[in-house]
Amino acid sequence: MHRSFVLALNDRPGSFLAQERLFAAHGLDIKRVSYNKVIDVHTLFIEVEGEEEALDAAEAELRERRVLAGQRLWGRVVLLEFELPDAEGALTPFLELCERYGFSLTYLNARAKDYHVGAALDALVSEPELPGAEIVRAGLYVEDPARLQVFLDEVQRICPCRQLPFGREGYLIDNTLFYEPFAKDISKICGFTEAQAKRVMVNANRLIQVLETTSTDPFKPFDYMRQFAERIERYRGDGYAEAVRTTRFTAPGGAQCALVEPPCGSDTWILFGDEGPLFVDTGFAVYRDELAREIEALCPGWKPGEGTVLLSHGDADHSGAINLFAHALASEHVIENYARQREGRPDWRERDPRGLAYSRLANLFSRYEPPAAELFESLGKRPEGADEPIARCVDADGDPVTLDFAPFSFEVYEGKGGHVKGETVLIDRTQHLCISGDILINIHGETRPQSEFNRLAPFLLTRVDAVPDFARAERKYLIRLLGPGVWQILGGHGAVLTRQS
Repeated sequence: MHRSFVLALNDRPGSFLAQERLFAAHGLDIKRVSYNKVIDVHTLFIEVEGEEEALDAAEAELRERRVLAGQRLWGRVVLLEFELPDAEGALTPFLELCERYGFSLTYLNARAKDYHVGAALDALVSEPELPGAEIVRAGLYVEDPARLQVFLDEVQRICPCRQLPFGREGYLIDNTLFYEPFAKDISKICGFTEAQAKRVMVNANRLIQVLETTSTDPFKPFDYMRQFAERIERYRGDGYAEAVRTTRFTAPGGAQCALVEPPCGSDTWILFGDEGPLFVDTGFAVYRDELAREIEALCPGWKPGEGTVLLSHGDADHSGAINLFAHALASEHVIENYARQREGRPDWRERDPRGLAYSRLANLFSRYEPPAAELFESLGKRPEGADEPIARCVDADGDPVTLDFAPFSFEVYEGKGGHVKGETVLIDRTQHLCISGDILINIHGETRPQSEFNRLAPFLLTRVDAVPDFARAERKYLIRLLGPGVWQILGGHGAVLTRQS
């Protein structure tokens, strides 16, 4: 068994050695360790492997030593900004207050007001501007938060003062604790529990460990993770309604279709069949109710818990809201993907270390849960040993699979795993429709919110395709597979892509 520990250690020689000896004494093998003083001087991440009994005993001993994160209460840096008269000794009363309250000064930046005048700085001060004033920013190391408000009340008697948000600049001047405040920030944004906050810490560290060689700025990945969480939350409720784009269109063969483009996550396509709609992909779980309202407007009479959805692949941004529907169609490899999730094994995306950390964070931020096995009906799978970049799926008897949903009739294909294993392509040669998932998407046809959100994943994953060479070959092969004529390509993101050959 594997278990991850987040340790809060003193910054002194031998701190890590003592914990390493503890794990060795319990017969545990260290599989991953991460420590970066630039980011956080105290926090150490360590993943060990061994028998469950030994893991429990080691955890109990760590708890006794009071080195587990959350047991040690380190102080934090508070960033203040205030305005003082530009006069001799003006800073002295503030410094004397700091000494009286026992707050250490970790950062100080003072400059005359006329050295840099900006509207943003002017707006920080509610009092009339003092002649010859200077703007002061100070970082204070505070161990007792209860004393901070009393201190600030006294500072206000000296000069206008405000506490700045503990954002990126604050982190740059304070590496006494980083991961824990970061996790708390994310938890506040997303409404997470303490247990979920710990998962944020562990997986953020996994991601940083993967990305540390790709970015010269150690804080950039944290900025992107925060943006990822913030954007998902921003577009809930009314934010979703304002940013979503819905489109009705007619296929070249005459069939009626519709598209729901959310601000974050995959498209949802609606194919209006003779006996009701067929849905393709579901977007993030967090937007389940918002998507339901859009579908109800496009499909009069439909209610949550009804209908059939087809999944192009197993990523959470395509399958999160699957429980909106009564029935799901997917390839065998996609169905296996969800079985792995339910069993606690790495899914197809998570077999790569880059995908593991990103996937776990995306699942947390989007409230994803693995779908139940009983939802699914198989669309077959790619034949073993098939060489083509995209191969026709076969059933258990080895026969080619066709999905009939009048007036639609789709040939079912599976890619080689360029984007992710199990990726499914459907081609209707009568309607001239192709459902391509993320093998082929309409990047230039995305809405602005979609485009802004979708730029985050390539940075955090370093690449969105599992095997880029395979993905390129699949895209080229798909175009040849379609053949001549006017085709509408229904990709995983962006508007309908019309192609004529």
